[in-house]
Amino acid sequence: MSVQIIQDECIQCQMCVAECPSQCLSLQDGQIAFSAKSCISCGHCFAICPKGAITLNSFTAAQAEALSSSSPLESKIINRRSIRSFKSDPLPHTVLNQLIQLTRFAPSARNTRLTQFVVIGRKTMNQIGEQVAVMIHPKMGAIQKVKDIVFRGAPHVIVAIAPESATEMQKMDGQIAVSELEIALPDEIGSFWCGFLTGAAQKNPDIRKQMNLPEGFTVVASLGVGTKDIQYARPVIRENIPVQWIE
Repeated sequence: MSVQIIQDECIQCQMCVAECPSQCLSLQDGQIAFSAKSCISCGHCFAICPKGAITLNSFTAAQAEALSSSSPLESKIINRRSIRSFKSDPLPHTVLNQLIQLTRFAPSARNTRLTQFVVIGRKTMNQIGEQVAVMIHPKMGAIQKVKDIVFRGAPHVIVAIAPESATEMQKMDGQIAVSELEIALPDEIGSFWCGFLTGAAQKNPDIRKQMNLPEGFTVVASLGVGTKDIQYARPVIRENIPVQWIE
């Protein structure tokens, strides 16, 4: 990915530095510097810059801001961002329950509807965070002690679970349900897919036990949620997806 800083327009606010999940940006000698070594091409730096002083793969902020749709749903999809800066206040259980109940209307393989949900809060997240981090990489446990790289400070994780005996299609029901739930989130609530937790919980029965999962169930999807503590200025322009048409 090509990221260019327009230094004459940059105000060194360092919002891009703070929001980069891969620490590719830094302030050096009074200027923002970019290193592509660990870049995951998320575009957060491009989307967050209040002055539009970053180009992404030669696309400018003005081009991204011109993206629009008359459909509120399309607009929400275009502007969707993984949020990793949250206010610490927990969301009301009534709000979370209302969102989860919407997934009753999601599709289900053979209409078996085996997906259930567990919502974990900070107490449990703090208990299992280091274990999850170590399963990512042995050195990550020490980082998790000082910076929440697993849950990104979110006050909750909505976890979709299914019986271990379920078919792959039935387990996919939970992923579909969480996708629909994420689209239904109100604008003030942000989210990110917590793949670290999903992968760790699938492999580690002790983590599942601490999450108080029912016996015989596994995690199929995890979504960190909370009130946003940041607003992105624009969407990220993506290349068109190749489509093959077969008659």
